[in-house]
Amino acid sequence: AGALLLTLHIKAAKHDLTPLFPNWLPPSKSVSYLCYLTAVLYGLTDAAWNTQIYASLGSLAPEEGRVIFTLYQIFQQLGGIAGFALPLWLSLEDSNIPVYVQAGFLVVAYSTFMMARIQTNGASLS
Repeated sequence: AGALLLTLHIKAAKHDLTPLFPNWLPPSKSVSYLCYLTAVLYGLTDAAWNTQIYASLGSLAPEEGRVIFTLYQIFQQLGGIAGFALPLWLSLEDSNIPVYVQAGFLVVAYSTFMMARIQTNGASLS
């Protein structure tokens, strides 16, 4: 969430991404420190989410672990393909469409996970 908020802040403020780092490179080849900070935040959140997703999937159906993890990897790759194909159909330069798309997928994924969890555990969510 922090990385998305930082990205939105940079887009909303029309932040000047003047090259600042590394300072030993000429200005045409260096990159702003905000790009590195955003990459670190995205990496940390990706690691945390993947760990949580694998743990949740493993506890959802421990006897069918291989099938569930394979399906998860397939859908993760399809999502990556869709993410790279999205700019072909939508103008993403000066809009918040990617945030809306990600938020929509988050709501759908959370809803379906909770429905599967309720079906697996009955009425209790423990």
